[in-house]
Amino acid sequence: MSELALLQRNFSSYVLQGDDAIHAAVVEDQAASAERRLGVYYQAYRLRLVEVLRNDFPGLRHLCGADAFEEMACAYVEVSPSPHFNLRWYGARLAGFLGDTAPWSRTPALAEMAALEWEMTLAFDAIDEPAAVIEDVAALAPEHWPLMQLAFSGSLRRVDQHWNVAAIRLALDLERDIPEAAQLDALHRHAVWRIQLGVRHRALQADESAALDAALQGARFGEICERLCEWHDETAVAMRAAELLKRWIQDQWISALIVLGAAAT
Repeated sequence: MSELALLQRNFSSYVLQGDDAIHAAVVEDQAASAERRLGVYYQAYRLRLVEVLRNDFPGLRHLCGADAFEEMACAYVEVSPSPHFNLRWYGARLAGFLGDTAPWSRTPALAEMAALEWEMTLAFDAIDEPAAVIEDVAALAPEHWPLMQLAFSGSLRRVDQHWNVAAIRLALDLERDIPEAAQLDALHRHAVWRIQLGVRHRALQADESAALDAALQGARFGEICERLCEWHDETAVAMRAAELLKRWIQDQWISALIVLGAAAT
């Protein structure tokens, strides 16, 4: 290993783990000791990571409170050095950390908020894709409808929640009165997606959630209708399926309509 490579490795080990092998290579004088000079980088690295978390998880910061959030973020930094050069991905493991680590694991809403906000960042960063329009559906021959598959935008994400964290985050975004954290009566399924530069999220009804999950797994439209029979009479299924398809297109979830393996849009 070259002298430069060894110096770089030792410096990295100090910043990440506090390893003091680099001390001998740092000049000391009356103005500052080696420890003080190195400490600037040691602290700056951690402060930058905490800043990233603060920016990416405003709802979590609200739930924790400002001071407690800083304490939590510092604890996460100590056990989760960044695995990437790009800080964009630093919060990927935060929800898991909160769910597994006391004292934060004793408040499940924290992990759920972190999971929601991470999916929101992924939706925001998803690549731009074309969006299907109602006219694309109208152009399909009636016999093609049962065979139709839906290709979805990469920005569409699914989140399941037991706490009202989506309502809290929405109130924060809209600068409205923010509700207290509360456990929901039943599991709520949410969709998260982006339209232009705005990230949106909304709750899904049980039948819509099941239909969406089937569609995401490649079910054809006829199979989606069969799935909806668990909630609706056969005479109402086609109307409900068409209603959901229209809503998904309006929300720009669908990038293409596919029939017999060929894109129809």
